[in-house]
Amino acid sequence: MATQYPLFFKIDETFVCNDGKVARVLCGGRAVLWDEDDCFWFYGVQPGSVSGGAEQVGAAFQEFKRQYRTIMFDLASETATVGEFQAQALQFFNDVCVATEAEWTEARDRVRAHGETLGPLKRIERDEDWPIGIQFITGEVNASLNPREADHYAAAA
Repeated sequence: MATQYPLFFKIDETFVCNDGKVARVLCGGRAVLWDEDDCFWFYGVQPGSVSGGAEQVGAAFQEFKRQYRTIMFDLASETATVGEFQAQALQFFNDVCVATEAEWTEARDRVRAHGETLGPLKRIERDEDWPIGIQFITGEVNASLNPREADHYAAAA
């Protein structure tokens, strides 16, 4: 039987757009981690159209990020300007999977009620302590967009 864990995540990536501009995108979202007998799966709540699985939790998060980045790279390559990319990326991010959101809320309530944890993950005890959203920093290709934040995830516990 699979166990579900509510997670928050952050992904920081830079994309080059067709107009020669770059966009650094900082994404703070939510996902449900399914701990199955032989593998782990991350299912996106927001954005809702991303998933990734592997035999280890860390590898499953890497696959989840790879899927996220593939979608974002496709959006950057399919839009003419950085502004169009931002609009498409925002639409992608705001696509909440309602069914997965219900699973996330149920798992969060269970985890918080019973003090469950998933290994050494940082615990976020209040939803408002983890910013959910997408932020864009744009500039020229050779512009310094500040150092990247480390991509990571934490338990909503």
